[in-house]
Amino acid sequence: MSVGREHRIKLLHVITGLNVGGAEKAVYNLVKGLAAFQYRVDIAVLKGEMELKSDFEAMGCRIYAIGTRSNCDVRGVYRLYKLISENKYDIVHGHLFRAEIFAAIASGFAKNTRFIVTKHNDPEYFSNWLYYLINRLTLLFLTDRVIAISDHVKRYFVRKGMCAEDKITRIYYGFETTTQRRTTDSTLSQSDQPIIGTIARLSRQKGVDVLLRAYRKLLKAGSNCRLVVVGRGEEERELKKLSHALGIEKEIFWMGFRNDVLDLLSSFDIFILPSRWEGFGMVLAEAMALEKPVVSTRVSAIPEIVVDFVTGLLVPPDDSERLAAAVRVLLADQSLRKRMGFAGKKRIEQEFTIENMIQETEELYQLLLGGG
Repeated sequence: MSVGREHRIKLLHVITGLNVGGAEKAVYNLVKGLAAFQYRVDIAVLKGEMELKSDFEAMGCRIYAIGTRSNCDVRGVYRLYKLISENKYDIVHGHLFRAEIFAAIASGFAKNTRFIVTKHNDPEYFSNWLYYLINRLTLLFLTDRVIAISDHVKRYFVRKGMCAEDKITRIYYGFETTTQRRTTDSTLSQSDQPIIGTIARLSRQKGVDVLLRAYRKLLKAGSNCRLVVVGRGEEERELKKLSHALGIEKEIFWMGFRNDVLDLLSSFDIFILPSRWEGFGMVLAEAMALEKPVVSTRVSAIPEIVVDFVTGLLVPPDDSERLAAAVRVLLADQSLRKRMGFAGKKRIEQEFTIENMIQETEELYQLLLGGG
């Protein structure tokens, strides 16, 4: 099937939910950028709350709630198939594992529809043989092309035998660099101590427990700083229990979910993300775009973003001692923080632009529509 420029291309993004997260923000940036091309873009959401619904609607997207009730909801697949068939989408683009599977099956039954997925992570659950098998069969037989958000993610799926190398294309997330923002939060703006912090889903992947232990070491060593934790997740209760057990709960600002994360991030002196694995680490790039020095872990795709000793410091995962030491180095040297922040912003401007992401994705769409 070939679609020329005179035809307004119909594109459906299918995603598990529309809460604020890395994959969801990447889809938003992609949809926003595609406005310059001949695309009619809609969004299908499998389940859950839709915090970003109004943002997508403001760009002219129609939002369809599929309303799946379980991971094996056949009715959800049928509703998605009807949506694709009735609207005659040229391309269906799946994001996140459950949405990928539902969209792949539904697209497979639809006529004249090409199916593409973006792999946003290298999740641990692919060590489960059933998830691995489902994903491998979907990519082999129901998927036309695959986008990996980093070289690490691309290598992961090729190495695991889930995708042929010539079928998968690496396209980095893209980011805007802006002038620094100022938080309106009185708790942070009135603090006379350096602010260190993280913005992350409170899950095992993000290693916030390691950060809490590192923060205790910083306080015991006499470091003058306050820790800010922004986010929510399944480990929130356990992490707060840990902070109590460590005797540091009164020294932490637990901010919960916030819509103004970039404004909060602009008030940080050091951004920290001690992930155990990471498909990309969008918030690292956001911090760098705001000229923040970062401390993170030498795992997965993070070294593709953060250049050690240039835009930040990288330490081994699960090592609170090394994490605390890296933060101490930056706390002690304001000029080093400024140099790393400036270098980080330049790196984003050169390597991770929204323009590059849009252009590379649109070229892949055109390749698909031309039969590639």
